[in-house]
Amino acid sequence: MADHTIKVAITRETIHVPTADGEILFTIQEERLDFSSPLVLAVPGWPFGPNPNRVDGIVRNTPFEIDRVTMPSYYRVVKWLFLLSDEENDLAVTSEIKALRRGDNVHFMEYAIMGDSSVIPYDLDVIEDGSAVRLIINSRYEGVLSARTSKIGVFN
Repeated sequence: MADHTIKVAITRETIHVPTADGEILFTIQEERLDFSSPLVLAVPGWPFGPNPNRVDGIVRNTPFEIDRVTMPSYYRVVKWLFLLSDEENDLAVTSEIKALRRGDNVHFMEYAIMGDSSVIPYDLDVIEDGSAVRLIINSRYEGVLSARTSKIGVFN
């Protein structure tokens, strides 16, 4: 079993700066957290870690729910690692998606997009649904796609 202990190191230093009338003291405190967490790619045979979702059969112009996350509090954040692929044609797009729920509103952004994004067009949406948010994809690609996600973290 991996050690997930959080180690805290605190360093405090005082700097003396001489002036014409005496000196000025600056005190600097550095706090460092050292910890390890399970790797996202840790589960053998499945490259999306311990909490993956996989949705197959995604077709053009049909919205598909990729993931649903309960977010009961007023402010809540979720981050997904996202992979969209056409395995028959060896095409894939990967990105990260971050969403913030603020009351009845959801703000999100997709970033770090890599792969065949010019060949696999799609639209993403994150929508509020009661005490949850839903990650929705609408493919504009001619073929059949598979989507995989893994939640990196949910914070409130």
